[in-house]
Amino acid sequence: MILRNQVYLLIDLVAWATNVWLGLYDSHVAFKSF
Repeated sequence: MILRNQVYLLIDLVAWATNVWLGLYDSHVAFKSF
């Protein structure tokens, strides 16, 4: 049960990091296109 919670927490962390990275990447590309 605890292991499953840790796995879900890790998945949430990866999803959050991916969203942040994509957001920064999109901002960088948009800024570079000017």
